[in-house]
Amino acid sequence: MVTEKRVYRRLGLDGNVRVKAAGQSPRVVKAYLDDISLGGFQVYALEKVDIGEKVGFELMTPLYREALLGEGKVRHIRPVTKYNTDFYSMGVEFGKVKKQEVMRLIKIRFGRRNKPGFFGTHKKELALFFLFLPLMIALCWYSNDTLTRADYSAAQEKASADKFNDAITYYLYHGR
Repeated sequence: MVTEKRVYRRLGLDGNVRVKAAGQSPRVVKAYLDDISLGGFQVYALEKVDIGEKVGFELMTPLYREALLGEGKVRHIRPVTKYNTDFYSMGVEFGKVKKQEVMRLIKIRFGRRNKPGFFGTHKKELALFFLFLPLMIALCWYSNDTLTRADYSAAQEKASADKFNDAITYYLYHGR
Protein backbone atom coordinates (compact mmCIF):
# COMPACT_ATOMS: atom_id res chain seq x y z
CA MET A 1 0.00 0.00 0.00
CA VAL A 2 1.38 3.40 -1.04
CA THR A 3 1.09 6.13 1.57
CA GLU A 4 0.33 9.61 0.33
CA LYS A 5 2.94 12.18 1.35
CA ARG A 6 0.96 15.10 -0.03
CA VAL A 7 -0.53 17.31 2.67
CA TYR A 8 -2.53 19.69 0.42
CA ARG A 9 -4.99 18.83 -2.33
CA ARG A 10 -3.88 19.54 -5.91
CA LEU A 11 -5.96 21.97 -7.91
CA GLY A 12 -5.74 22.08 -11.72
CA LEU A 13 -4.50 25.43 -12.98
CA ASP A 14 -3.06 26.44 -16.36
CA GLY A 15 -0.15 28.80 -16.75
CA ASN A 16 3.50 29.22 -17.63
CA VAL A 17 6.43 28.83 -15.27
CA ARG A 18 10.03 29.88 -15.67
CA VAL A 19 12.09 27.57 -13.46
CA LYS A 20 15.55 28.96 -12.72
CA ALA A 21 17.81 26.05 -11.95
CA ALA A 22 20.96 27.11 -10.12
CA GLY A 23 22.62 23.72 -9.74
CA GLN A 24 25.69 22.47 -11.62
CA SER A 25 24.43 23.93 -14.89
CA PRO A 26 22.55 27.21 -14.23
CA ARG A 27 19.75 27.75 -16.73
CA VAL A 28 16.13 28.81 -17.14
CA VAL A 29 13.67 26.04 -17.98
CA LYS A 30 10.35 27.06 -19.50
CA ALA A 31 7.51 24.88 -18.26
CA TYR A 32 3.73 24.51 -18.46
CA LEU A 33 1.82 24.61 -15.15
CA ASP A 34 -0.48 21.63 -14.62
CA ASP A 35 -1.64 22.02 -11.03
CA ILE A 36 -0.95 23.87 -7.79
CA SER A 37 -1.51 23.39 -4.07
CA LEU A 38 -0.44 25.21 -0.93
CA GLY A 39 2.55 22.89 -0.81
CA GLY A 40 3.86 23.30 -4.36
CA PHE A 41 3.08 22.84 -8.04
CA GLN A 42 3.51 20.41 -10.91
CA VAL A 43 4.81 21.40 -14.33
CA TYR A 44 5.63 19.80 -17.66
CA ALA A 45 8.95 20.80 -19.20
CA LEU A 46 11.09 19.72 -22.13
CA GLU A 47 14.26 19.95 -20.04
CA LYS A 48 15.10 17.98 -16.93
CA VAL A 49 16.04 19.48 -13.56
CA ASP A 50 17.63 17.19 -10.98
CA ILE A 51 15.67 15.89 -8.00
CA GLY A 52 16.56 17.80 -4.87
CA GLU A 53 17.81 20.82 -6.81
CA LYS A 54 16.83 24.20 -5.39
CA VAL A 55 15.13 26.39 -7.96
CA GLY A 56 13.71 29.86 -8.28
CA PHE A 57 10.47 30.24 -10.18
CA GLU A 58 8.25 32.79 -11.83
CA LEU A 59 4.71 31.48 -12.20
CA MET A 60 2.31 33.30 -14.56
CA THR A 61 -1.35 32.49 -15.05
CA PRO A 62 -3.98 34.35 -17.10
CA LEU A 63 -6.06 34.76 -13.94
CA TYR A 64 -3.55 36.90 -12.09
CA ARG A 65 -1.73 39.95 -13.44
CA GLU A 66 1.41 39.58 -11.36
CA ALA A 67 3.87 36.72 -11.43
CA LEU A 68 4.11 34.54 -8.35
CA LEU A 69 7.79 34.60 -7.46
CA GLY A 70 9.48 32.22 -5.09
CA GLU A 71 11.94 29.47 -4.44
CA GLY A 72 11.43 25.76 -4.10
CA LYS A 73 12.93 22.34 -4.38
CA VAL A 74 12.35 19.70 -7.07
CA ARG A 75 10.78 16.76 -5.22
CA HIS A 76 10.05 14.37 -8.07
CA ILE A 77 10.56 14.06 -11.80
CA ARG A 78 9.37 11.48 -14.28
CA PRO A 79 9.25 11.26 -18.07
CA VAL A 80 5.79 11.45 -19.64
CA THR A 81 4.41 11.64 -23.14
CA LYS A 82 1.58 14.09 -23.81
CA TYR A 83 0.27 15.26 -27.18
CA ASN A 84 2.85 13.06 -28.93
CA THR A 85 5.70 14.93 -27.20
CA ASP A 86 8.09 13.73 -24.53
CA PHE A 87 8.08 15.89 -21.39
CA TYR A 88 9.35 15.73 -17.86
CA SER A 89 6.71 16.02 -15.15
CA MET A 90 8.27 17.87 -12.23
CA GLY A 91 6.87 18.42 -8.77
CA VAL A 92 8.26 21.51 -7.05
CA GLU A 93 7.78 21.97 -3.32
CA PHE A 94 7.42 25.56 -2.16
CA GLY A 95 10.28 26.94 -0.09
CA LYS A 96 10.40 30.71 0.06
CA VAL A 97 7.08 31.93 -1.25
CA LYS A 98 4.36 34.21 0.03
CA LYS A 99 1.63 31.76 1.03
CA GLN A 100 -0.97 34.56 0.94
CA GLU A 101 -0.14 35.07 -2.76
CA VAL A 102 -0.62 31.36 -3.41
CA MET A 103 -3.94 31.49 -1.52
CA ARG A 104 -5.01 34.54 -3.53
CA LEU A 105 -4.25 32.71 -6.78
CA ILE A 106 -6.20 29.65 -5.65
CA LYS A 107 -9.14 31.78 -4.47
CA ILE A 108 -9.25 33.63 -7.79
CA ARG A 109 -9.35 30.31 -9.64
CA PHE A 110 -11.76 28.45 -7.39
CA GLY A 111 -13.50 31.25 -5.51
CA ARG A 112 -16.74 30.35 -3.76
CA ARG A 113 -17.31 27.23 -5.85
CA ASN A 114 -18.21 24.95 -2.92
CA LYS A 115 -19.75 27.56 -0.63
CA PRO A 116 -23.49 27.83 -0.18
CA GLY A 117 -25.42 30.51 -1.96
CA PHE A 118 -28.24 30.52 -4.46
CA PHE A 119 -26.39 32.45 -7.14
CA GLY A 120 -22.83 31.39 -6.23
CA THR A 121 -20.13 33.60 -7.71
CA HIS A 122 -22.26 34.99 -10.54
CA LYS A 123 -24.15 37.66 -8.60
CA LYS A 124 -22.77 40.55 -10.66
CA GLU A 125 -23.56 38.87 -13.96
CA LEU A 126 -27.10 38.04 -12.80
CA ALA A 127 -27.65 41.59 -11.56
CA LEU A 128 -26.61 42.94 -14.97
CA PHE A 129 -28.82 40.41 -16.71
CA PHE A 130 -31.89 41.45 -14.71
CA LEU A 131 -30.98 45.11 -15.13
CA PHE A 132 -30.95 44.81 -18.92
CA LEU A 133 -33.79 42.27 -19.20
CA PRO A 134 -36.53 44.93 -19.64
CA LEU A 135 -34.45 46.60 -22.35
CA MET A 136 -33.97 43.28 -24.15
CA ILE A 137 -37.70 42.53 -23.95
CA ALA A 138 -38.56 46.01 -25.28
CA LEU A 139 -36.11 45.62 -28.18
CA CYS A 140 -37.51 42.20 -29.07
CA TRP A 141 -41.08 43.50 -28.93
CA TYR A 142 -40.20 46.55 -31.04
CA SER A 143 -38.32 44.56 -33.65
CA ASN A 144 -41.08 41.95 -33.80
CA ASP A 145 -43.75 44.67 -34.08
CA THR A 146 -41.76 46.44 -36.79
CA LEU A 147 -41.32 43.21 -38.73
CA THR A 148 -45.01 42.40 -38.37
CA ARG A 149 -45.98 45.82 -39.72
CA ALA A 150 -43.45 45.48 -42.54
CA ASP A 151 -44.77 42.00 -43.41
CA TYR A 152 -48.35 43.35 -43.39
CA SER A 153 -47.39 46.26 -45.66
CA ALA A 154 -45.59 43.91 -48.03
CA ALA A 155 -48.63 41.61 -48.11
CA GLN A 156 -50.92 44.56 -48.89
CA GLU A 157 -48.65 45.70 -51.72
CA LYS A 158 -48.54 42.18 -53.12
CA ALA A 159 -52.33 41.86 -52.94
CA SER A 160 -52.74 45.23 -54.66
CA ALA A 161 -50.25 44.22 -57.38
CA ASP A 162 -52.03 40.88 -57.80
CA LYS A 163 -55.39 42.68 -58.25
CA PHE A 164 -53.83 44.98 -60.83
CA ASN A 165 -52.30 42.03 -62.72
CA ASP A 166 -55.63 40.19 -62.61
CA ALA A 167 -57.42 43.27 -63.99
CA ILE A 168 -54.93 43.61 -66.87
CA THR A 169 -55.15 39.90 -67.64
CA TYR A 170 -58.97 40.08 -67.64
CA TYR A 171 -58.92 43.16 -69.90
CA LEU A 172 -56.49 41.57 -72.35
CA TYR A 173 -58.34 38.29 -72.44
CA HIS A 174 -61.93 39.55 -72.53
CA GLY A 175 -61.46 42.95 -74.01
CA ARG A 176 -63.70 45.76 -72.86
